[in-house]
Amino acid sequence: MLSSGSSGAFLISLPAPTVYLGCANSPTDDLLGTCKWTGPATFALEDGKPQSADFVLQPAGRILVHFKDPEGLLPRTDDPRQPQRLIVGVTTVDGAFHGADRSVPEGDEVTYTLLVPLDTDVNLSIFTRDFRLSGLDGKPVNETFLSSQIRIADGSQSTPREFSFAVAHLQ
Repeated sequence: MLSSGSSGAFLISLPAPTVYLGCANSPTDDLLGTCKWTGPATFALEDGKPQSADFVLQPAGRILVHFKDPEGLLPRTDDPRQPQRLIVGVTTVDGAFHGADRSVPEGDEVTYTLLVPLDTDVNLSIFTRDFRLSGLDGKPVNETFLSSQIRIADGSQSTPREFSFAVAHLQ
């Protein structure tokens, strides 16, 4: 059982003495979840005595990647049984890939959102074998794997970095 007080402190009731792993996420989009970026905190319960675990949520910057999809090629709902035809995320300098969350499509646009650490180099990565990507100006993106280095500076996290593309059938 996990509960939170108004101060943000958590009280965790655990049944047996053992070592536990825990993560914390913020309900807002300005802090990074611990499991996705820094790893879970380890804490123990011994002889029924509560132990503490520190969860430090780091400030986050937002990256928005918009895809114009006038032909309706991108899926409109998430179905884990279907292959991912478009993969969007960031890769860190140590090679870890963090996938983006896809929003509910609005009209002919699908947006992917990423929360990333501030003042940290990440590579925006987009991969598809099924679509032709282009800029909104119509100029094609020739690679099937697009990667671009990004850094969101501390103090600029209130303004998301935005990128826009169009998807079309392969020709």
